[in-house]
Amino acid sequence: MKSSKTVILAVVSFIFSVGILAQSRVEVTKTQNFRQEVKPQLVDNYMYSSYYTNAKNVYNLKGFKLSSSSQVIDFKVNPAGFSYAVLSGNKSKALITIYDIVETNKVLYKFKDITNATALCYSADSRNLIVAIPDQGLSFFETKGYTQVNQIGIPGTVSAMTASPNGYFIAATGIDHQVHIINLQRNSIRLSIPVSGTPLCVRFSEDAFRLGILTSDKLSVYNTIDFNEEASFGNLISATSFDFHPEGKFVTIGTDGKELAFFNLVDSSDKASLVDPQGVGNVRYLKDAKENTYLSYTTPSSIMYKMIRGLAPNYTKMMRDELNARMMEWCKRLPGETDEEFNQRVNEESMACQKKLFANEISTRLAGDMMANVTLSLGNYNPETNILYLKIDNMGLIYIKVPQSELASFDNPANLEFRDVQYGLTKDDRFEVIYAKVFNKVTGKEYIFDNLERQSLDFLSTDDSFVPLELVQMAGKEDLVLQGVATGIVSQARQKNLISEHTNISVNAVVVPDYDANGKRINNYKVDFNYTVDAEYSIKEDFPSGKFKIEESHAAMSMLEIMVKAFSEDFAKYIVPGKKLVVSVTGSADATPVRGSIAYDGCYGEFENEPYYLGGNLSNLTITKAFGIINNEQLAFMRAQGVTSYLNNNLHAVSGMDVKYKYNVEVSEDEGSEFRRIGISFIFVDAF
Repeated sequence: MKSSKTVILAVVSFIFSVGILAQSRVEVTKTQNFRQEVKPQLVDNYMYSSYYTNAKNVYNLKGFKLSSSSQVIDFKVNPAGFSYAVLSGNKSKALITIYDIVETNKVLYKFKDITNATALCYSADSRNLIVAIPDQGLSFFETKGYTQVNQIGIPGTVSAMTASPNGYFIAATGIDHQVHIINLQRNSIRLSIPVSGTPLCVRFSEDAFRLGILTSDKLSVYNTIDFNEEASFGNLISATSFDFHPEGKFVTIGTDGKELAFFNLVDSSDKASLVDPQGVGNVRYLKDAKENTYLSYTTPSSIMYKMIRGLAPNYTKMMRDELNARMMEWCKRLPGETDEEFNQRVNEESMACQKKLFANEISTRLAGDMMANVTLSLGNYNPETNILYLKIDNMGLIYIKVPQSELASFDNPANLEFRDVQYGLTKDDRFEVIYAKVFNKVTGKEYIFDNLERQSLDFLSTDDSFVPLELVQMAGKEDLVLQGVATGIVSQARQKNLISEHTNISVNAVVVPDYDANGKRINNYKVDFNYTVDAEYSIKEDFPSGKFKIEESHAAMSMLEIMVKAFSEDFAKYIVPGKKLVVSVTGSADATPVRGSIAYDGCYGEFENEPYYLGGNLSNLTITKAFGIINNEQLAFMRAQGVTSYLNNNLHAVSGMDVKYKYNVEVSEDEGSEFRRIGISFIFVDAF
């Protein structure tokens, strides 16, 4: 008897390790072949467009020559898309030239005093060009005027560089067979990663959570919190390049001269490949204007774009994003809720329980009806425990308790029906059945498989998005204070007939977990200000058509008054000199076309190739008094600039902080004054 129990325990342990995963099978749904007359070598891109060099020239995706120079050493496209930098020459003399990306051979700037650079790259926000100079390190130049603003020392000679999308790091490779990780928050080398062989390609994932280093026969992938190696793929044959899929779950490697190998970062058994007999060179993922993902790679005579499907989604990321949003909402203080009621509702135990419930709901929805087309068979039965194991193809086993007297009715698996199935997520991003009702059609009896507690031991134990209880409770109380400030300002504005009950201003304060560039766990304080105006009242209470000055919107001004009052009084403690503050301002416009131009008096300054975000992608615009405002993107951008002007004039204490502004532009596909507005988000970094 003792031995049979041991066997059962071993089987149960095996069950808990089995998850549900469909093997990836990559299929190409669309192919675009951009033939080139010369062989693409160095390649970079701006959004969906690719640019490349051969030995001496720079070309665009259509094969048009954009500029000529001596031997090209390095080449990078500005992330905002208005220029590109070329490092050309030889070992004795290498010059840097900045070119306009649209007009052929138009030089925007030449570096005359730097003649020995070895590599270059742009910062992720496009505001700096970083240049590597032997035995001096990295020099940072503003992309407006190219004035030097910073320098970081690095020993030796840097041969290639890349910047992380979150602005935390630069990864620099050199002749010393090391990859140096530069911490841009501390202006120093955080660590150096030794590499066996020459690094061929070094890249960060789109979310900057991972770094990959590729040599000719191996790809090593590190997390960017502690830079421990998370995955490696060896025995590669003549690897050329790689890139992370935008969802962060897969890497694609060009190898063996003609193969594209797809590897799952969390499950090494999940892999797939595509073959192109023409050959495979530089590999990268791109997105078009509709957010479709393309795999792009070079061949000796073309640049290929392939839209692919079949890769398993990143369920863990989808789960985490939705779970965090729902937990933040659940932890908010309810209207009229007292301190005692709030603390009783929101505590360590209740938060853990609620998080588990939300996680089960989300994972079950993501899994869909995975049991609909499975084949069921009967497993072993343990007469001591009355446990019957049921085998589900591709899903492992589950177990139910069945008395021996009822066992005969289980002779045909087709008579068993699964109901109310719930799924959980494992650490390797697989679904597993954590709860099910098994209905026996012969007897009409129902049996329960309940492994709900298993869920908390896996996905939730690896989730690093917990916020300390005291900060959650503090944010709940402060959110209530913020609501009180808003109510008072809105009431005054309505008494003055500036806005009506048809203008709704919302404020929201939450604590958001994060890591800094040194891997330290921090908590940021995020405060959002937004408003909406009912359509029929928006033309009176918000921006009239073609207007952008902040004073021309009563709704916007009322929201800004709430912001200033809050940060001048109850929330003034977060305005700490030297601390980092990220102010993200969103300006919106409707689809009503701008006819001719809208006069601009320069009240917010003039802008040339100014970076901004449109649909989450970095772009640029130019606005001058001479030409005015000629499109809706510019109009929305100027509405956002009004916020910065108001903030500088009315909240002077902020000027002592390390403030970074981020401008977002939204243009609706519909016409109507209700789509003309602004929104503001303050992120106080490492606030507690």
